[in-house]
Amino acid sequence: MQFRVDHVHLYAADLEATAEWYRRVLGAQVLRSRQSDGRVRTDLLIGELTLYLGDAKKLEKSLGWQLNEATPSPRYGLDHFGLSVDDLDAAAQELSALGAKITYGPKTLRPGAACLFIEAPDGVTIEVLVRDRAIDAVPVEADSKAQTS
Repeated sequence: MQFRVDHVHLYAADLEATAEWYRRVLGAQVLRSRQSDGRVRTDLLIGELTLYLGDAKKLEKSLGWQLNEATPSPRYGLDHFGLSVDDLDAAAQELSALGAKITYGPKTLRPGAACLFIEAPDGVTIEVLVRDRAIDAVPVEADSKAQTS
């Protein structure tokens, strides 16, 4: 069976404000569609990543669920998602100018990899990174062959 990425689901305390933040700060395309049950859904498209925004207030009313507050990063489970850029310093300047809260970096992690982290609405943590895959994230098989020759 072949699996493919479909979406990451985020619950938003204020759906419209959250969608606007992702549009303004990360350039997300806000897509509204009608599901087969008639309900309108909000998706955010960032590159090839789809974020599905669920309205936490409607969820609490319709299902009677009580959502827990987000826990600070680092945490168990899904800690963050990452977005790549070509120029981390330019991204940091642009994100700062747009009012994004940078919580870490920009910082070089190791040769070929540097990142920063920003805080998005509802406690979501996003990594923005630049990575040279020729020297960072080299497949182990290729690395071990190079070391044995």
